[in-house]
Amino acid sequence: MILKVTVLKDGADIFSVNIDVRQPSELSTGVKAALDEFHRVQPKTPLLDGNLQIKLDKA
Repeated sequence: MILKVTVLKDGADIFSVNIDVRQPSELSTGVKAALDEFHRVQPKTPLLDGNLQIKLDKA
């Protein structure tokens, strides 16, 4: 199953990436990889920022 991980700041989409999750046990690994990529492309935006939301949707 392909899922879309979206990071929103103050309700606006600032990053999104699709992850391939073939088994439920792969979900956390896929989300971790997506957040690692977010941190790589947005190094000045801390993941612990209180205005960030992370959303998962079917792609």
